Amino acid sequence: MSNTMVQTLSLIGAFMVLYAYIASVMNRMDSKGFAYGFLNCAGTALIAVTALFPLNIGVLLLESIWSVVSFFLCVRALKARKTSPV
Repeated sequence: MSNTMVQTLSLIGAFMVLYAYIASVMNRMDSKGFAYGFLNCAGTALIAVTALFPLNIGVLLLESIWSVVSFFLCVRALKARKTSPV
């Protein structure tokens, strides 16, 4: 993977995570909702992939775990959405 591609994916991932965080702090996004979980899951997954080139085990571990936890937040949010009355 080219250095430009790694940097681009890393920036996209970082912006996704930061957007979710800032929106949550400003009460524009529910930190337990699907959108927050999705942005964190996708963003940290992108950063984790970029930690492979060159290998950065600390970043890879952090971002991989963050992505998995965020994935389960997405699942929980979707289940809550299905069970809540409309």
